[in-house]
Amino acid sequence: MRIRPLITALALGAGALGANLAHADLILNFQNVVAGSSNGSISVLSNGTVKTSTVSAGMISFKQKAPGASAYDNDLLNSFCIEPKTSLLRGDTLFSTSSLADRFGQPQQNLISRLYDLHYDTVSSVAGAAPAFQLALWEIVTDGASLSLSSGNFLTTSSFGGALTMATTWLTELATWNTQLGSQPYSSTMYDFVALSAGNSQDQLTVTRRAQDVPEPGVLALLGIGAVAALARRRSATV
Repeated sequence: MRIRPLITALALGAGALGANLAHADLILNFQNVVAGSSNGSISVLSNGTVKTSTVSAGMISFKQKAPGASAYDNDLLNSFCIEPKTSLLRGDTLFSTSSLADRFGQPQQNLISRLYDLHYDTVSSVAGAAPAFQLALWEIVTDGASLSLSSGNFLTTSSFGGALTMATTWLTELATWNTQLGSQPYSSTMYDFVALSAGNSQDQLTVTRRAQDVPEPGVLALLGIGAVAALARRRSATV
């Protein structure tokens, strides 16, 4: 019997969630896989049962709208899968939203935040990075701090090509960092996370990029005054 590939997903680009973050629920409709994907087989141990599936690891985009809305938003929503043992439904699917802390314990929050801070920006620009990111995220959400794709509750059993090598390298680096971090909490310096949960479809994780801090107008004025004063001193020194 041919196993239907699981559809996986990427994190959201800045602004793509739009105003819908204010809603407790979202209607999502699968559109396509973007920025490349890689096929292979995974095994997931859950509740004493091992499920082996042929999957496509990579980025995915959804149309989105608030429940009851007649039209979809102009912005697409992109997300990474955080439930590898479940298939992704096609068509309109109702998702509820929650925070990263609501979904995961502190050790997994640390690792997810660090993974995004280090490698999310490469997903759309580096070949193989999108499926590598998904594999690394699956390992973190399934196995926690063990961070090995060849042992534990989440295993890659075949293929994925260069994406598997890239994910393994990232996870090795994360393991070293996590040991040095110890019991300290770590929060992303760049992203805010939203977990998307559906009872009958893959749960997803998406992010919005934080706006860069901009100095208050008064601070900008003081900086301007300081620059003028410094220029005046330099001119006086040369007279």
